[in-house]
Amino acid sequence: TGYQNFQATKTLIHIDYRLDNMIFHGPYPVAILDWQSINLGCALNDVAYFMGTSLEPKLRAEQDQRLLSAYFETLIRYANVDLTWDECQQYYRWYAPAGLHMAVVASMIVGETERGNDMFMAMAKRSIAMCQDLDTVNLLAVHRPGK
Repeated sequence: TGYQNFQATKTLIHIDYRLDNMIFHGPYPVAILDWQSINLGCALNDVAYFMGTSLEPKLRAEQDQRLLSAYFETLIRYANVDLTWDECQQYYRWYAPAGLHMAVVASMIVGETERGNDMFMAMAKRSIAMCQDLDTVNLLAVHRPGK
């Protein structure tokens, strides 16, 4: 349910924000599909999920700080979210496992297909690589309940 010390302004989050849920070059530059899981929460959930599941690990590792910075600046400018850059980076690390969680849970509740199996495996592997790169396990250990 998220970073327990999250105090920033909550935003609308998609929760399954990945390339398979996007259509490009339609009447809008991008249209986002599959909105049945929306919630209010930390804006970094969706960006961590997207970057952890939709980008190859090498590309994500090379570009994540640049892309995260652009997202942060846009979020502050348009959404007026009360968030510092350091908090943004911490929440990004905190939500890095979001794609892994979805891959495990969704793969158990949807009908099995070869394409679906490949997609869930890619999501899981990419999210694990992101967690390793960002040292998310140590962040989670420091902020576990009761600590």
